[in-house]
Amino acid sequence: MEKHREAQLRQMLDQVLLVGCGAVRWDELYLWLGVRRMTKGPWRVIRDMWVDLCQEQGHSKPIKLRLVTPDSPAQSMAIFRREQAPGEKFDDVSILAE
Repeated sequence: MEKHREAQLRQMLDQVLLVGCGAVRWDELYLWLGVRRMTKGPWRVIRDMWVDLCQEQGHSKPIKLRLVTPDSPAQSMAIFRREQAPGEKFDDVSILAE
């Protein structure tokens, strides 16, 4: 993986860690990883980067990371979402709609 593309992937994962979710177009993700299809190898790269990022931020074990896949055949975005981090809480004031 080229250095500038590795930096882009890390920035997206930073956003997931800080905000709770991040999105990238599938074609861009393939470009970043330098692959033509997603096999075990590229997923391991993403997992390893995520584990490293969580450890750098002081988490004893990585926060669970999920790939959100809507029921749409035309899905153009890979959406990553993390679970609630230890010590993090949701505030009822932040509910915008039910």
